[in-house]
Amino acid sequence: MFRAAAASAPVEEVAPSSLVPLSVLRLEMDPGDDWSAYLAEHDVPVLADAIGRDSVLSSDARALLAERRAELAREREAAARRHELLEREAEERDRERRAQIWKGVPASAFPDGVSAASVLVAALGESRPKRQSVLEAALVNSGEIAYHSLAPGDES
Repeated sequence: MFRAAAASAPVEEVAPSSLVPLSVLRLEMDPGDDWSAYLAEHDVPVLADAIGRDSVLSSDARALLAERRAELAREREAAARRHELLEREAEERDRERRAQIWKGVPASAFPDGVSAASVLVAALGESRPKRQSVLEAALVNSGEIAYHSLAPGDES
């Protein structure tokens, strides 16, 4: 009824309780498509258990799982550091953006009998950078030439 199995490599006799099938190990970790290359890279022999499943020694499985957990911990720490760095950069960008927002005019700058619009327009005019006069530019003596248009209203 059952035929004898084809001749295979001699299997090392090991107590069945000390073997962990690769299918069970795959539940905890997945090295990709090829287990044989992964296990060969880590010098872990593949054995057959009592029913013929590919298995590894429980001590080897324990070492592989410990290595995998350490790798996951390193990845989590690196991700946490990256996240913290991104958060700091976002906070710094937010601080810079908020510093550029016009703060407005304090209530003490509004005298009695003057409209709020005129006070705000005056404050905006004062907040603009002033153009350097020809004399001031000459006194700085930076070697640069400043162009001052004679056309009215041209502030470039």
